[in-house]
Amino acid sequence: MVTETPAPFALHTATFLQAQAEPIFFCREIIGVEPWDYQLKILHDLGLESQVAAHTGHGIGKTSLGSWALLWFIFTRNESKVITTAPTWRQVADLLWSEVHKWARKMDLEKMGWTFPYKLLDTRLEVEQEWYAVGESTDEPEKIEGYHAPSIMYITDESKAIPDKIFDSMAGGMTSAESKHLMLSTPGASQGKFYRVCTNKAEKGDWKIHHVDAEDVAVSTNGVQVSKKWIENRKKVWGPSSGIYQLRVKGLFVDMVDDRFCPASWVERAMSNVVKSSKKAKKIKAVDPARYGPDLTVVGMREGMKVLPMLKADNTSVPKTEQIVYDEFLEHRPSEVIIDIGGGLGAGIYDHLLRRSKIRDHLKAFDGANAANDPDMYMNRRAESYWNLRTLLGEGDMQLPYDESIEGQLTGMRYEYRAHRGNTVIKMESKEDMRKRGMISPNEADTLMMLFSDELLQEDAPGIGIWV
Repeated sequence: MVTETPAPFALHTATFLQAQAEPIFFCREIIGVEPWDYQLKILHDLGLESQVAAHTGHGIGKTSLGSWALLWFIFTRNESKVITTAPTWRQVADLLWSEVHKWARKMDLEKMGWTFPYKLLDTRLEVEQEWYAVGESTDEPEKIEGYHAPSIMYITDESKAIPDKIFDSMAGGMTSAESKHLMLSTPGASQGKFYRVCTNKAEKGDWKIHHVDAEDVAVSTNGVQVSKKWIENRKKVWGPSSGIYQLRVKGLFVDMVDDRFCPASWVERAMSNVVKSSKKAKKIKAVDPARYGPDLTVVGMREGMKVLPMLKADNTSVPKTEQIVYDEFLEHRPSEVIIDIGGGLGAGIYDHLLRRSKIRDHLKAFDGANAANDPDMYMNRRAESYWNLRTLLGEGDMQLPYDESIEGQLTGMRYEYRAHRGNTVIKMESKEDMRKRGMISPNEADTLMMLFSDELLQEDAPGIGIWV
């Protein structure tokens, strides 16, 4: 349904009517932007359909598309309302609305006869008291439920992580004379409204669904936003068949059950590799301490990409483990000694070793529960460091000692994708969950992971390394 021409228009009625009916025309003539091929298809359907959803790869300009849709609707519908939301307030304010501000500055509304003043605030664009666009948080569904207007549009950015109750709150507004809903998101977990709309025939109903592969966008746009180099790097880091590549690049939903952390072929290759020793190779030691019970204290060392056989000990007290680490340091003189302090036991060992002047400046503390350097990708530092290890194993340049414990842990450990703060992130299986499946604690794998985490650690003070 196309509403009547808004009151401010005295001239250029034909131009206005075309802009009102065709969002592509509005983008080209009023905003002054040439949409990419996939954006043209979505904009075309948005002009004709009531409900449009797109599951896309990462970084393909979908948020810009959402801002164009907002500007098109609010400036071509009399007393209209546009309500935007996203999983977090940061995504509402810093992503979609920053794009609204960017493109609003480029508009030439006079081309279609617009002479009416409007106010553009941080997350609100207001023409009149009952004619506006606004950004709302998802933690107050009652606010979203209260919107009514002759013409109303909902824009949900990163829809994968928006709770069903928010979509339920929009149902009342969708009964307006003219109502539209645009859902944009990279895929996430196999649950929720966005997933069902995009994949479930029964729930699709009147929704027009678009799938956008970042590989295709990179080719069709000559890599303007999604570079081929970035995609090739993701293939290298994640592997083209990995679930995270299918999500973030291909824009495909994948089965979100646990997945094996590492192919057995990668571990077998590493255990058959021969890396020549070099005096210039960086020496790193890592310690995963355990006290009593079935778990082992493990001390590992690498020289460059060559991992040496691990030292393992059971029933080790704090003083005993401290002495083992110190003796190993004096014998091999590594540049760094990384100690897992996450379980509490390692913190005592770390603190005691700080009192020893010869090793003090070489100590680094690791706590896998701390925030990742890239929180949009990883649940915590443990997940980030394990994925770093996985990448290195996939590259094939690492030499591992033959150790059935390492092999079993790396190939038996699982990871999953979790919704976290508005993103789909990688989470490693916990030690507790591994034990429930009958697996032993991954002490050797954790030590190996820490051995290659040194580049992710940052210096807090000279000689004392901690996660930040």
